[in-house]
Amino acid sequence: MTIEPSIEQRAIIEYLPTHLRVAAGAGTGKTTTIVERLARLVEDGTPPSRALGITFTVKASDELRTRLRDRLGQHGSEEEVEVATYHSFCVSILEEFGALVGYEPTSVLLDEGSRTELAQMVLRSYDTELDLTAMAHRADELTRFNASLDQHLLTPDDVRALSPSHPTPDDALWLLRDAYLTAAAAYRAEKTRLGLVEFSDLITMAVTLVEDHPEVAAELADRYDIVLLDEYQDTDPAQRILLTRIFGPRASVTAVGDTDQTIYEWRGASLDNFERFPEHFPRSGTATETLPLSLNHRSDRIILTLANALRDRLPVLDGARPLTPHDGAEDGYLGVGWFRSERDEARWIAKDIIGRHDDGIPYREMAILVRKRAWIPLLIAAMGEHDIPVSVSDPGTLLHIPEVADVVAWLRVVADPDDEVPLLRILMGGQYRFGLADLDAFRRCAREASMSSIMGAVRHHTAIDGLPAAKSELLDRFVAKHEHLVRFAQANPVARTINEIVNTIGFWDEAAALPAGEATSARLNIARFISVATNWRPIEGRPTVSRFLRYLDALDASGREESLTPPNLASADAVELTTVHGAKGLEWTVVFVPGLQAGDFPSSVRRYDDPDTHAYLVPYEARLDADSLRAVAATKGKARKNLLKARELNAEYRLAYVATTRARRRLVMTGHAWQDSVANPKEPSPLLMHARQIDGAVVEAWVDDPGDKPPVERFDSRSDEPDPLFPHGPAFAMRQAIADPGFLPSTYPELAGAVGQRVEQLVLDIGALRIPRLEPAERLFSTSVTAAVTLAQCPLRFKWIHHDRLPRRPSTAAKRGTEFHRMVELHNLGIVPLDGPETDAYDAIRDDTSNEPDRGTPGVEPDPWAVFEASRFAASRPRFVEVPFEVSIGNGSLRGKVDAIYEPTPGTWEIVDYKSGSVVNDPARMIQLKAYAIAAADGAISGTTPCRIEVVFAYFGGPEVVEITEVADEAWIRGARTELADLIKLGIEGPWTPTPSDACRHCDFLVHCETGAEFLRAAE
Repeated sequence: MTIEPSIEQRAIIEYLPTHLRVAAGAGTGKTTTIVERLARLVEDGTPPSRALGITFTVKASDELRTRLRDRLGQHGSEEEVEVATYHSFCVSILEEFGALVGYEPTSVLLDEGSRTELAQMVLRSYDTELDLTAMAHRADELTRFNASLDQHLLTPDDVRALSPSHPTPDDALWLLRDAYLTAAAAYRAEKTRLGLVEFSDLITMAVTLVEDHPEVAAELADRYDIVLLDEYQDTDPAQRILLTRIFGPRASVTAVGDTDQTIYEWRGASLDNFERFPEHFPRSGTATETLPLSLNHRSDRIILTLANALRDRLPVLDGARPLTPHDGAEDGYLGVGWFRSERDEARWIAKDIIGRHDDGIPYREMAILVRKRAWIPLLIAAMGEHDIPVSVSDPGTLLHIPEVADVVAWLRVVADPDDEVPLLRILMGGQYRFGLADLDAFRRCAREASMSSIMGAVRHHTAIDGLPAAKSELLDRFVAKHEHLVRFAQANPVARTINEIVNTIGFWDEAAALPAGEATSARLNIARFISVATNWRPIEGRPTVSRFLRYLDALDASGREESLTPPNLASADAVELTTVHGAKGLEWTVVFVPGLQAGDFPSSVRRYDDPDTHAYLVPYEARLDADSLRAVAATKGKARKNLLKARELNAEYRLAYVATTRARRRLVMTGHAWQDSVANPKEPSPLLMHARQIDGAVVEAWVDDPGDKPPVERFDSRSDEPDPLFPHGPAFAMRQAIADPGFLPSTYPELAGAVGQRVEQLVLDIGALRIPRLEPAERLFSTSVTAAVTLAQCPLRFKWIHHDRLPRRPSTAAKRGTEFHRMVELHNLGIVPLDGPETDAYDAIRDDTSNEPDRGTPGVEPDPWAVFEASRFAASRPRFVEVPFEVSIGNGSLRGKVDAIYEPTPGTWEIVDYKSGSVVNDPARMIQLKAYAIAAADGAISGTTPCRIEVVFAYFGGPEVVEITEVADEAWIRGARTELADLIKLGIEGPWTPTPSDACRHCDFLVHCETGAEFLRAAE
């Protein structure tokens, strides 16, 4: 086949064998150009074995290798050009010369899930001052910090050398950074101990090798005359150093890239590499030149018009050009839509896909690209409703797809039969269909027999009175399957165990009974999950099911919104559903880009990558690309935030450019006003408005007035069996109950005792949902009731909790208090616990029990739960339980959660805060009750307000309950409101002066507070 190059391509193909930068726009035939350039150089006398091509992915390297083999074979050449990925090139260097720097060829390469798993292991095993209550965040920050150190060729000691020599409380950021540096050092030591490496380790070791042994760099460079660097804009600074050390002064380097497609900055890619290529790879005598590739061979005209409009928002690289359509390009199609709700949008996309499929476009030629992977499950459900086969590649997303989640649940009960959450998923699922009454019977049986979990009751179900024979038979089947799988897992690899689970539960038979589209999607999802297990290797020890589950948990926790997993395009005819990040380098005939709401795409940044704010970021002055960040580093405060905000917005527009240029013929961009998680409708994204304003764009649907928020609903189930209790389905009954609390008791009187009492609580919980604030720094001051009490006790301590956060140590007392609150909550709700308590689930004011009065019999610690059971509260049912609220006061707001509200007489509210300790003489604690009273009076707790309010502290830490009660009349509330408004003003403006007291003995920050230390020394 003869290829006729364009004018631009010919200029690159025929260019002299010297350093060259190629600014290749999306779809402009860069691979063809690379192949032809190499072929021309071979024709001019360069042996193929003297040429090297480096690209990013294995898929891209395979494609380049194949096309070079075919092209050079036309000349009868038996030699081949060496083609590698950036990482495999490093491995080849280390395998040959790595002994000089201690490289172990047997090292195991960590993937994203294993990296997160190891980080969590390190954080749990080593003493650290980091807050581990949010383990997933800390592990992500640790791995990100460590990778950034590698990408800039730094060690923890290099960064620590930049810290102040004598840190003070004002240097809190460096104190926290020191904790991250310590954790990073421990993480690296653990990798070395276990023989594990990451890609960044390979790069770092290769750089060390060529810098410490220049003769190795010279030998490597002498092997090649021509080097082609593909996707160079995605390299990090360490990779650039490696390439310049080897090839800069010797070989002829052609770097191909596109700054408009630099979308991986968050994983280390540096814009500086491609932008400053002429400086990094200078030519002797003349400047390194840039040649463009702008003739697009992929997309139709209107798609390129939109792509160029987005590109115009970005900084322009010297030598790059806008995309231009090829001569055979058609007009193309650009559709836009704005829908009332996310479900309306998803359903419309599904119907349009069916329409395009009816027009003759295969499903595999269509893709849905999302900004965040969290949106994928809803789209999967919409496709399933319309029987559209879907292919999902991202492992993190796979874990939440129903058929895969069912298999994972079986894995969990095989590994740990006492793990009740997955057990309940199985028993309440489609195969067994046990209900809440059955589970309650299992729970009672387990409790009476002192069993550790309901699995014991399931295995000995003959002891359950009144269990129907049909249900007993189902349990017999379940127990038999479970025992078989447990035995199988003990003697077989994890992948085979998963395959056995799939066969044992009859998945393939169930899939065969599904409609064709759903069956294809389900088979693809299970096959890919088995592939994940097949490729998995434990970071330590035997490859057991338990270790694989730990890996899955880490993989799920590590899943960034910008999932990187590239689609493994299925041979089956299925629509690809992936993130924009994962779609880079691919193309489809039809592309849908949903979720274009303001704040979603472009995404509003929750926190900017500012090392002066976040301790886990490498300081600007230590980075290899520090020169490109001088403008940012030279600013502070709002000026820096504006610069960082502009950089983040540019990144979002580059991502939109990539999404747009994946489409060949048809591009559809949509958004929606209402989401389940918001209380106010969203506005169309600027990206969507850009698309709508393109001449020729077709408005498919546009809702100008979204109206009131639609009820939450599920996509239609395909089950033909009517629900035995709710003829219109339980989802309909739930929506009606939310809209009208009296619906269930009046329509289903037999449910009044079981359900009716909780309907009002459900309405309350749903009504308490708030719009998530995407940029906390821009909103009014808000803090928790717990923090407000701290502010009243000691403003300096509040500052170190709320403003200049310092690490805090775990509190055993807080944990005990949380457990007590959880037990009381479950008692008040009358439900069976399915999960454990979280330490931030309650307004936890830690009890100071160091100077308490007599607690009863010496040596006997009172049990707060026993005291509660003997109190009047145990015999009363609260009207409200654990009600969240946020109430505006002064120039800010307070948020909290009321333990319980009793209504002894109509219109009278008794607001009770339970305390697991004994009475403490601390006036600051009254802030808690004052906030509750104001919230009740302002209607922040319920749509109705009481006529009379009493607020109560109930202490259960002594031999009997002690109650402290205040009547919150109008004068009391008025005074409370003034006091709290002044307190909030103090929290905003300061001064945050130390206020020493006996509470200093238990302060997390005493080591930093000389005033508190002096107070305690004087007290002694």
